[in-house]
Amino acid sequence: MVVKHIALDWYDDGTNIYGKVHKIEFYVKESEAKKMILWWEERYRHLKVYSVFPWTVEQCTTTVKSAIQEAFSFKIIGNNINYISDDTQKPSGLLSELTKFISTSKVHFGEKAKITILKQEDINWPNP
Repeated sequence: MVVKHIALDWYDDGTNIYGKVHKIEFYVKESEAKKMILWWEERYRHLKVYSVFPWTVEQCTTTVKSAIQEAFSFKIIGNNINYISDDTQKPSGLLSELTKFISTSKVHFGEKAKITILKQEDINWPNP
């Protein structure tokens, strides 16, 4: 349902999704998945408005980053391969970090994240 919505025209269908959209897939251990799911469940109990403009509301990039940091916290000693630092603020920075992710599940251990472009930037942006 979400993928179909993303594919709609930003102007004619009123989605306001006009930029390039990526899907990033990687597999995680059950314990890591549970941490992220609990984080999102708590977030949905306290919904906020999200935006790419940090001066208006909370950023969507920061929210996704925080959920991932819940499962992959920074370790002083050990492997920080799937860690996203606190200074990552822009969508482009988050994309860059996620493209480096490696699957941690038993079945897919060590596989690189799979990146798929769901939508290219619309050619009629910003002039419909």
